[in-house]
Amino acid sequence: LAPSLRAYGRAGVLVFVRTVGKVWAYTYCTRLAASLGAVSSAAHLLCFNLGVVLSQLCESVAVATQTLLARALGSLDAMAKDGEGAEEAKRAARRDAWHVIGRGVLVGGGVAGGVPAG
Repeated sequence: LAPSLRAYGRAGVLVFVRTVGKVWAYTYCTRLAASLGAVSSAAHLLCFNLGVVLSQLCESVAVATQTLLARALGSLDAMAKDGEGAEEAKRAARRDAWHVIGRGVLVGGGVAGGVPAG
């Protein structure tokens, strides 16, 4: 139990450092935009909110992908122990992976197509 808790602690520290870095960067950019005036602050606020929405979309897709792959790998391990259905589990894992990749391409294409070209 202790080694797995240490592994979770190391991962948690990395996530904490990343989060603190992001908050610090957002705070610095907001302070700098505020010093440039009202129009710059408004433009920064619009871009910041769009960035937050898009980053949360990416985070949710990443979590969903991790869940799908963990489920597929878990069922693959269980079926390999039983000796039955390992090939079906592999096909299901591949199907889930391609499904997620396809959705990612569609969403990415939609976002890229929605951004004005100039």
